Amino acid sequence: MIRTLSALFPRTIFFNVTIALLIVSALGIDGFARILAWRFELNPREDAIELSQLTNLSWAFVACALALFYAVHRVWSFHPLWRSDYLAWLRTTPWRGGLWLPLGPVHLVWQDAVWVAIPIIIALYAGVLNVLYVAGLFFATHAAMHVVTAYHSKSWLVAFTTAAILSATLGCLLHPLPLVISAFLAYLVAIYGIRKALKKLPYDEFPAINTIILTAQFKNERTATPDPSAQLFEGPSMAILGWPLGLLAPRKVWKVASIGKKIAIPAIFGLYVFALLFVIDEYRTMAEEPNLDFNYTRAIAVASVVILALAMATPYISFCAAPISLLGRFRIGRPIILSYDRLWISVLLSGVATWVLAGIIYSVTGSLSLAIAMAVAVGLPIPPVMLPFFETWFLTGNYRLRKRGSASFKQFKA
Repeated sequence: MIRTLSALFPRTIFFNVTIALLIVSALGIDGFARILAWRFELNPREDAIELSQLTNLSWAFVACALALFYAVHRVWSFHPLWRSDYLAWLRTTPWRGGLWLPLGPVHLVWQDAVWVAIPIIIALYAGVLNVLYVAGLFFATHAAMHVVTAYHSKSWLVAFTTAAILSATLGCLLHPLPLVISAFLAYLVAIYGIRKALKKLPYDEFPAINTIILTAQFKNERTATPDPSAQLFEGPSMAILGWPLGLLAPRKVWKVASIGKKIAIPAIFGLYVFALLFVIDEYRTMAEEPNLDFNYTRAIAVASVVILALAMATPYISFCAAPISLLGRFRIGRPIILSYDRLWISVLLSGVATWVLAGIIYSVTGSLSLAIAMAVAVGLPIPPVMLPFFETWFLTGNYRLRKRGSASFKQFKA
């Protein structure tokens, strides 16, 4: 038991330093409040209510931070896909999926309850936070980390199902018990999929989800390799060919998103919009405040959809300029070049569709949350569905190559 507890304890310097700073800060606030109460003979319940509330809130914040950090640590430190050195080592050993992971299990074990009990005890000491919120935050964060893991390992169903259940967790924000139940259900679904996916380890076809290795890959784009032709078809190393040959050289791997993912991701986003608006409406009703203004909320939703649509179109336009300049279009009498301007048309249509559909659904149902969420879920996938696959666009699109330097090679791979 002691050995397992020690193995589960965070050993990352960032986690330990951050946790130590939070605890020291809370102790400092608590100690300062107690010294003031003693020096001026204040009664915490009558004379220093604000100071006492500040102390309790600081401990509540520490409890939530500890639960969140430990949940992140349990996935970050124990799943091979989050550690490039761990994954590389597993690939050199006889270990195969289905066996016990050498550094410890990815799923939660009963010893985790000992470490999770610490933030729960701190929350009880604070007295201003329901301990169920601490437990719910832990399970929800753990499940959210597994969503990223499942998506990276191409376990689409597990990733999307867990993300959908987590939206229900957000919708239960004002109700602690349903929040914990939904968060724990999300964890169960995530861990079921992850344990099945672990049988495919060591994931020879997947790189690790690791900021260090991503940084190394970014640096390699600007570094010539000893054998340039050895990785001519891999992507980043083609940057050594210079512009425009680095972009025009053949590639054997194209990252293509399926139509299903292009629709599923906006649908999940719509669920989170519905959950967020539902919580806001519920809170305003409990506080006896007026409901959200529909037109104001709709305008924010349309602006958000247009910004996201522009972000999705960025890879298409980052180094692909219009075939004719704006002034040249008017000179030759072709203000619109449909083969290229469909990029902008798709963004415009997403905003218009969101605005119109939100109004129609609201007039029929009278539910602001449902109207905005459904409009966002329908309007957001318009650009990725309308636009061709990036491979088709790059090979057959009507555009001019734009010189963007070596940074464009990283955008090209995305």
